[in-house]
Amino acid sequence: MIALCLVATMCATVFAGLQTMTTLSMAVAIRSEADRLLQAEAERL
Repeated sequence: MIALCLVATMCATVFAGLQTMTTLSMAVAIRSEADRLLQAEAERL
């Protein structure tokens, strides 16, 4: 029973970590894409 609780806690922690990493990488990707678009727009003007 204790082992089961430990495994469940570990899984939850890993899942939360993965979710955080995914969110961060998405934010970075969106930011770099926005920068690229702004740069292209500035060159066009």
